[in-house]
Amino acid sequence: MSLDRDFIENLIIQDICGTITPSDKAVLKDAIDKNPELWLLQQEMMRKFQTPDVQEARRQLRESFNARDIIREERRRKRARNMRRAGAITAVVGVIAFFSVKYVSFHSSSEKVSAMIAAAGNKPRQVVLQLPDGETIALDTVEQKLNAGPIAISTHSNTLSYQSTNTNNRERATLIVPPGKDYTIHLNDGSEIHLNSGTRLIFPLQFLDDRREIIIDGEAYVKVARQPGKPFIVRLPEATIQVLGTEFNVNTYDIGVQRVALVNGAVKVKTKMDSLVLKPGMEAVTTDQGMKAGVFDASEVLAWREGKYYINDATLYEVSRVLTRWYGKTVVIDNKKAGQQRFTGMIDKTQPIEVTLDGLKLTNRIDYSTDKNGVIHIK
Repeated sequence: MSLDRDFIENLIIQDICGTITPSDKAVLKDAIDKNPELWLLQQEMMRKFQTPDVQEARRQLRESFNARDIIREERRRKRARNMRRAGAITAVVGVIAFFSVKYVSFHSSSEKVSAMIAAAGNKPRQVVLQLPDGETIALDTVEQKLNAGPIAISTHSNTLSYQSTNTNNRERATLIVPPGKDYTIHLNDGSEIHLNSGTRLIFPLQFLDDRREIIIDGEAYVKVARQPGKPFIVRLPEATIQVLGTEFNVNTYDIGVQRVALVNGAVKVKTKMDSLVLKPGMEAVTTDQGMKAGVFDASEVLAWREGKYYINDATLYEVSRVLTRWYGKTVVIDNKKAGQQRFTGMIDKTQPIEVTLDGLKLTNRIDYSTDKNGVIHIK
C-alpha cells in the first residue's frame, strides 16, 4: 500500500492532537513500523509538543479543529504572514509550522520528498541503506556481501563498506540509522563516519568532482581522509563545514541548533551570517541568533561513541528526548511539574532503559509506567 505524504502528515498531526480515529491510527502504526524515516518524523514532531506551553495549548485546542485545518492554516500563513490566529490555535499551528518548514526545507533541498518518505525497510528499527534507484536494504549485525544495483556492499560488525561498480557514478545513496542504533560507514575516499541513533547521511557513491560533499542530519563523528586539493564538505541543516583532513563531531538533534566540535585538524564552519575557523578543542554552536565558539569537554561530547550520555542540569523533558532517541521507545511526560524537574547524571546505553527510569524515580520523585502500546509515561 503506497501512502501519499500529505495523508501521512495528516495522520501524524491528528495523532498528536488526539483527534485520530482508531482505523487511521492502525494505518499510521503500520506505516511507521515499516519505515524508519516516518518514525523519525513522528518523534521529532512529538518532541516539539513536549514543552509545557505547547501541551497547555493542546489542552485548549478545540476538538473540531482537525489536522486538515492545521495544514490549511499553515499554507494560508505562508501567503499572508501578517494574518494571525488567536489563543491556543496560534500556539499549536506555530509549532507545527516551525517544524514542517525546518524539516522540509532542508531535506527536500537534496532529495525529493517522495523519496525521503519511501525510505523503508521490511523490518522496523533496522539500519536502512537507500540506493539511488529507490531500492532499500535493511542492514544488521550479520556479516554479508552482496551486489545491489551500482554498488558492491560488505557489512561486518555494524560497519558498511562499498565499492561502486560504475566508475563514473555521481548518484547519491542515503543511510538511515533509527533510534536505538548506531552505525559506521567507510566512504570510498577512505573517510569514516560513525553515525549516532536517529541520524541520516546522504553521500555520493563516488567523489568525482573537485570536492567531496555529504549531508548529515543528527549526530556523527567524522574522520576525513586527507586529499590535498579536494576539500571535504559537510552540509548541516543551517550550516556548512569545510575540511581538508580532520576529526570532528557534529550534532543537529535540536532543531535550529548545530554543534561542531573539533578533535584535531582544522575546519571552517559557515552559515548565512557567520564564518569561523575552529582549532582543536573548540566547539562552534550556531543558531538563528548567530554563531558562538567555546571550549568543549571531549569526555562528555564524544561519550555517545562509548554508549554513554552525560546529562548536566537537564529537565526531564530533555532527558525524555534522549531516552526516546537512544532506546527507540516513546517517552512521554504526563505531568507538567515532573517535566520541569532537573537531573544530572549519566545514561548508560548498555543498560535497560528501566535502569535510568528507576534512577530518576529515586532521585527526582517521579513515577513511570508503560502502556499497552509500549509508550513510557512519566508522571
